[in-house]
Amino acid sequence: MAAFRLLYQEFQPLLLRYLWFLAGDRADNVAAQAWQQAGAGLGARRGRYGLFRFDYTDFRGWLASLGRDIAREDPGPGGPGSGRAPATGQETTDAALVLIAELPPQEAEAVLLRSVLGLDARRAARVTGQRPRELRAAAQRGLSTLAGRL
Repeated sequence: MAAFRLLYQEFQPLLLRYLWFLAGDRADNVAAQAWQQAGAGLGARRGRYGLFRFDYTDFRGWLASLGRDIAREDPGPGGPGSGRAPATGQETTDAALVLIAELPPQEAEAVLLRSVLGLDARRAARVTGQRPRELRAAAQRGLSTLAGRL
C-alpha cells in the first residue's frame, strides 16, 4: 500500500495536467477512475515465473492510457481544456498548460505526453494508438508553434 501511495503522489499531478486537456473540469473524476482501475489491475501485471514486473515509465504510460480511455468513453459536460487548468503552484507551468491547450488537439496531446508526462515516443504512441514517428512529428510541430508564440 505504501508503494501505491508513492506512485500516486508522484503521478497524480502529471495525470491531472494531461487529463485536464482531455476531460476539462472532469479531470479529477477521470483520474480517480484511472487510479481505481490501476489499483485493480496491478495484481495482473506479472512477468515471467509469476513474479511481479514493474517498470516506472511503463506504469506512467499505462496510467495515461487508462485515463485517456475513460475520458473518451464518457465525454460528459464541458470539454477538453474547459474550466481552469489544474493549479500546479507554479505560474509558468499553469500558463504553459493554457498555451498547450490552444494547440491543435493531436499536437497538444503529443506535447503533453512527451514533455509533461515524460514518455518516450514509443510509449506515448502506445497511449494514442499512433506510430512513434507520427507522434514525434506532432510533438515537434506543437513545440515549434509554442516557441513561435513565446
